[in-house]
Amino acid sequence: MEDNKKLSFTHFGDIRIERANVRVIEIGAGSLKFALDERYPYYIKVYIGDSSDEGFEYIDDISGIDPKINDDEFMTIVLNYCVQHVEFITNKAMEERVQNYYKKLEKENQKVTQILSQYTDEQLLNEVNERGLLGGN
Repeated sequence: MEDNKKLSFTHFGDIRIERANVRVIEIGAGSLKFALDERYPYYIKVYIGDSSDEGFEYIDDISGIDPKINDDEFMTIVLNYCVQHVEFITNKAMEERVQNYYKKLEKENQKVTQILSQYTDEQLLNEVNERGLLGGN
């Protein structure tokens, strides 16, 4: 934030300052984050890393948590969640998935090109104009 700029917000009621302890477990160098906030002790918030400015996107809650769990119990709950809900893949496997996606996309593009090659440019232009795909009528 710029040094000379102040935030503006509407204030309703008294000003209260709350402090809270949040325990966090991160898996995969910022890929998954599990947060247990003492203000909301009955559930764990689950976040996944993304490319936003905040770095994480909320995706789920793990509810029914005992508010007095220790760190080992917290870790056990997180690991159980991962076993049930997370598929861990290697970089090589992800690269293979991406390559397969692009190969499939290329095949689909070839089919479209083959279908379009059956028509003249004039026929295609007439069809586009009739459907209003050029932003006209």
